[in-house]
Amino acid sequence: MLDINMPGMSGWDFLEYLEGRPEIQCSVAMITSSIDGRDKEIASQHKLVTAFYVKPINREDVIKFFTQGGIFSELQF
Repeated sequence: MLDINMPGMSGWDFLEYLEGRPEIQCSVAMITSSIDGRDKEIASQHKLVTAFYVKPINREDVIKFFTQGGIFSELQF
C-alpha cells in the first residue's frame, strides 16, 4: 500500500522506481487524502497499481486488497 503524499519521495516517484525494476514483482494499492480528481486517472496508467483508495481506508478495503487474486486468501482476518 503506497501513500501518494509521502515525505522525501512521493508515491508517484516510488512507483516509477518500482516500474523501472522488472525484477520487482508486486501489486500496489495507492492511498490518498488528496482532493485532486486526476490522481485516480494517473494511477490507472501505471501497470502495478491494482487498487486506489481515498483515506480513511477501512478494514474491508485492506482485506479486499490483500486477498484479491488469492494472494493471501488463506489468511484469517
